Amino acid sequence: MRLQDQVAVVTGGASGIGRACALALAREGAHVAVADLNLDGALQVAVEIEQLGRKAVAQRVDATRAEDLDAFLASAEQHLGPLTIWVGSAGVSTARPFLEQGLEEWRRVMAVNVDGVVFGAQAAARRMIARRRGSIINIASMFGTRGIRARMAYCVSKAAVIMSTQ
Repeated sequence: MRLQDQVAVVTGGASGIGRACALALAREGAHVAVADLNLDGALQVAVEIEQLGRKAVAQRVDATRAEDLDAFLASAEQHLGPLTIWVGSAGVSTARPFLEQGLEEWRRVMAVNVDGVVFGAQAAARRMIARRRGSIINIASMFGTRGIRARMAYCVSKAAVIMSTQ
């Protein structure tokens, strides 16, 4: 177990890539805090992590709210120990042709996919820098480097994830 007793937080951990990351981290020995708007899904992933013999916590977290992310990190550390791994996986997409992309939908994609990644990573980095230890992993997409039809907001947001992570 390469990550024995390390502590990971995964945003967007109730489904998709986030769920896969949370379970993979647990299989490698990490204790995992699962954050997601979908509390039922996050709780189910936490149960699966515990079935792997690791500690887990789950909480409903809005990744667009920096204060929610910071509060969840504090709670996760209280229950699991000092954070060593952050996975920014919360993300959304829309399917709209360029001329039909509305401002509200655009802002939602940017808030989740960019703000959630940047401010979550900041909250994690503050703790990690103080301890001189930690890894931040942000989930991007190949569509952050090339466009795809009717997914402009998603592509722009993932390009921002790539740039902010580099």
